[in-house]
Amino acid sequence: MKNALDKKGLSMSQAQTISNLANQAATDMLARLSMTNNAKKTVTFKDKDLVQIDARPLPATLEDQLQTIGEYRSLQAFLMEQLKAKEGMLKEVIERLFTTKLEHPKQPTFEKFEPIIPVKEEWGWNQLTMKELTDYWEAEAMAAVYGKFIHSGGTLDRLRKELPNIASLEWFVAPGHQGEAWPVKVEIHAKHTELELWDLHQALANIHRDWEQKVNYFKAKVKNLVTLE
Repeated sequence: MKNALDKKGLSMSQAQTISNLANQAATDMLARLSMTNNAKKTVTFKDKDLVQIDARPLPATLEDQLQTIGEYRSLQAFLMEQLKAKEGMLKEVIERLFTTKLEHPKQPTFEKFEPIIPVKEEWGWNQLTMKELTDYWEAEAMAAVYGKFIHSGGTLDRLRKELPNIASLEWFVAPGHQGEAWPVKVEIHAKHTELELWDLHQALANIHRDWEQKVNYFKAKVKNLVTLE
């Protein structure tokens, strides 16, 4: 695999540390987004309004946050590829240290024999420039972030499925009050309507599709290079 290694730069431990920090930052941001809900719930208990569930609507900076998460994942992918490349080079050097006094077997001569060894996919990836590889890693990371957020099981998918089933009133039974119930007021976030969540899904799906197309472009390019070779 082509790499961006140089004589000067980050050590392997520094690159691993930065990769870990990027991973932690992205994970924390995704965790906060996963805590979003569709409604605030308040229970009236002994003439007092008590918040049972705080309002956690989707942030106004959602697309910026997803972009940032994708950039963290992209950085992580880039650093991990460079770490793998350096480990491979170190392994090659270590294996090269082996010496022997034994003679190598002589290559037999075959008549009219011209072996053609097919190249593998790794060869195709090595034909891409470093910029193309970096663009591919970025696109792959971005597509993964947006896809996970909108697809089945993701945060936005959960909010959309939950929204139509939210009742405007619930009941709260306090422990030790012999089944006595108090009303819970459910306030759906102003920006969380079925139409708005659908429109948001469509917008994010378009962004996800653009990144996916970029990923598929590079995969197809590599496949075509291997086939042609």
